[in-house]
Amino acid sequence: MGRKYYCDFCDKRIQNDSLIIKKHTEGLPHLRAKAEHFEQFKDLEQIVQESKGKTPCRSLQTGNECMFGALCRFGHYTDKQLWEIQQHCTANTLS
Repeated sequence: MGRKYYCDFCDKRIQNDSLIIKKHTEGLPHLRAKAEHFEQFKDLEQIVQESKGKTPCRSLQTGNECMFGALCRFGHYTDKQLWEIQQHCTANTLS
């Protein structure tokens, strides 16, 4: 048996077959893991700009974790959290 394909984003090994790899990389768990990985490298200003016009996520309003994570098209920050992030950005640019 040949080597297995290792997905860095999902931290799992899968069979080294192009069709299986393609199916894996198009799946929601992989896309979510990839988006969450790159989410950690965003600037605070970019987070504020992206979150300003979004409607709040219904899952987070009920206290549940959003199943879409970083792929969710709704906002995951409250107005107070966005204001605090913006104040932090302003303080960093003034220093």
